[in-house]
Amino acid sequence: MHTFRVQTQFPQSQFPRAHFRGNLQALVQECLNRAAPPQDATWSPLVNVVDEAERYVLALDLPGVDPATVAIEVDKQLLSVSGERKLEANSGTVHSERAVGSFKRSFRLPEGVDLDQIQAVGKFGVLEISIPKQAAKTARRIEVQTH
Repeated sequence: MHTFRVQTQFPQSQFPRAHFRGNLQALVQECLNRAAPPQDATWSPLVNVVDEAERYVLALDLPGVDPATVAIEVDKQLLSVSGERKLEANSGTVHSERAVGSFKRSFRLPEGVDLDQIQAVGKFGVLEISIPKQAAKTARRIEVQTH
């Protein structure tokens, strides 16, 4: 597997000569020849988990992923989110640090959530999954019937 690093400063001896000539195309090509990210990288979206009074919220960062292509499944207390970010053909991109390929994240849900009421909304590159909490069961007195 290739490691891809972006150098923000070059040692004087390695500084691309194209920079001094103002030749942007040669500079870009020289940078690309140093290292290239793998095209089929498996990646994992970043997630925030928020515990609100009446629900849990999972917010997954999915820029470049069509929310309609994301699969969300619940099996018992395991919530799984999967999908794929595809490389845009003929996009003219000369440098990309965004991983492409399939992803899958799984989350063990706590007891006391309403699995039938889970909802998801995707907008602005963030998939928000809302997991409602069930109302706490309170103790109650049961009256004995006499017939």
